[in-house]
Amino acid sequence: SGSGTVGSNGWYRSNVEIGFQTASDRGGSGVESKGIGDYSTLTKIQSADTAGTTYTGYIRDKAGNTNTCTTTVKKDATKPSCSLKASGTTGNNGWYRGNVTISIGSKSDATSGVEVAGVGSYTNGATKTQSADTAGTTYTGYIRDKAGNTNTCTTTVKKDATKPSCTLKASGTTGNSGWYRGNVTISIGSKSDATSGVEVAGVGSYTNGATKTQSTDTKGTTYTGYIRDKAGNTNTCTTTVKRDTTKPYLSLPSSFLNNIDVEQWSGSTYFNPTISNKKCSGNQCTATICLARREGSFQVTGVSPSFGDATSGYYTYHVQYQMFDKNGVLTPTGGCLRTENDNPCSYKWTYTYEDRAGNTNTFVYDFTVDYQGFNSCS
Repeated sequence: SGSGTVGSNGWYRSNVEIGFQTASDRGGSGVESKGIGDYSTLTKIQSADTAGTTYTGYIRDKAGNTNTCTTTVKKDATKPSCSLKASGTTGNNGWYRGNVTISIGSKSDATSGVEVAGVGSYTNGATKTQSADTAGTTYTGYIRDKAGNTNTCTTTVKKDATKPSCTLKASGTTGNSGWYRGNVTISIGSKSDATSGVEVAGVGSYTNGATKTQSTDTKGTTYTGYIRDKAGNTNTCTTTVKRDTTKPYLSLPSSFLNNIDVEQWSGSTYFNPTISNKKCSGNQCTATICLARREGSFQVTGVSPSFGDATSGYYTYHVQYQMFDKNGVLTPTGGCLRTENDNPCSYKWTYTYEDRAGNTNTFVYDFTVDYQGFNSCS
């Protein structure tokens, strides 16, 4: 018989000592000698793993009669081995980008053979599925051989199936209504990835820190940011830049000077003032007005230029009226031409045009005003 650590299914899981369970010669001459493998060795040791080694016991009585007995020993003291296999959509850097199935990849036992192997339990064919994003979840495979020896194997799964996110930032001299009035630099404003982390993010390409510059006027140019996480998931973010650094344009038609005229009235009575020396240069026109009477009101007609804006569009304009005495000092309305010593006065109209981006342009009418009664009109 054998003695040792008993396993399963008739196997031993340690060294086995083989000896005689019984040895007798009932009613005879009596046992003279006995042994394992011979007539003198009382025990044998099975130290190596074996799928089955047969031992023979020899016995002889004093009369010279002999006999044999046998036993077969199966010993497996070596743990089985296994490995786990992860299956799914692979990404970069050891990450998965979809659900991952974890199963037994390999299993072996050289002597008694594998009895059961599974993931998470001693259940043949048991698998696990990683469906949530994880920076690292460890799974354990359990294996047992037919002798009852057990072992485990592990693998760690990293899964990130979620796209990273980003925003773009535009930097420059801001105008009105979302417009810029200078060069605009577009860069990554924010970037994030909750699981594997951001690997690269740039404007216009997958290049860390890449930026773009909008250096020309535009009604709207869209820029795209590109981002990739360490698992290989990608995403984009966009922003649209409007840039207008150009003043509204002003133009004078060919008949502009001929159309400038002056009217004067008091109550319902109209007079005949004159206007002369009409000149325009750049964004300024000048003329000399000679009023027929000192009293009453007057206005200049036909003085609006054409204007517009090619990019952001025309938004608004305002007009400033100012009056100056003969010394160039700003005076209240009506404070000019009260006496002969007051003349000549100066009246100025300043038109300021503004586009939607906040750029402005001005046009000035500067008129010298005198009164015929003072005999100083020329």
